[in-house]
Order: sequence, then C-alpha cells, then structure tokens
Amino acid sequence: MPPTLAHRLKVFLLAWVLAIVSASAALAAEPAGAPTLMGLTRAQVFTRLGRPKSQIVAGNRVVMFFDKERLVLRDGIVIEEEQLSSEPSARRPPALAAFAARLPAAWLTNQRWVRRGAARCCWAGWRTRWA
Repeated sequence: MPPTLAHRLKVFLLAWVLAIVSASAALAAEPAGAPTLMGLTRAQVFTRLGRPKSQIVAGNRVVMFFDKERLVLRDGIVIEEEQLSSEPSARRPPALAAFAARLPAAWLTNQRWVRRGAARCCWAGWRTRWA
C-alpha cells in the first residue's frame, strides 16, 4: 500500500521540527554567563588580559596567544577566540630514538657491525656483507 498524504505530512513535519531543534542547539554553543571577547578592540583586549605571550602578524590579521586563550584579530577587532588546554601535550619520542630503543644493546655498541655496512645491507648482498 503506498503512503498516504497524511503519512507524508507527518514525516515532513517531524523532519522540519528536527531541523529547527538541531539548528537552535548549534547556535547555543557558548555557556551562559561566560564573558566573550568577540568584537573587542586591541586596546580593550590588552586592558582585560594584559600583554600576550606571543603574537603572529599576517596581513591584516593578528593572532595573539595568552596563557589560556588564542585570539584572532582582523583590522584590530577580535573575530575568533579559542580556549587553550592548560595541560601540556605529551611529546612523542623521535622515530629514530624509538627504533633504537627496540634494538638489542649489542647491536648499538658493535662498531664492527657498523663498519661493515650492515646498516646499508640489502637482501641481494647479505652474504657478502655478513661473512
């Protein structure tokens, strides 16, 4: 049995309500009571937050880094703000150090092995290099 007109209207109405609710939830991303810096001038930012730790200038944009915030100013007006994490990011060890950590200690200290060019060894010439 094909869907009736009433069924199609109910589905359309449900989709419309869902779209409106999701759009209003997306607009209410900022918690109530949190002071915003959007629209402030450079002098007002300095008054509220003090001098930035560092800043980057690219054309008419300035990116300022404070203790817990990153602000983007265009033509001297704040257009974007981001809260920075207070905990430092975990540093990964370099790839070479991670590789060396998996090698046996004898391989790293055997200078004869290094002088023979075993590090450059390929499958085709392994007998000549290791003999």
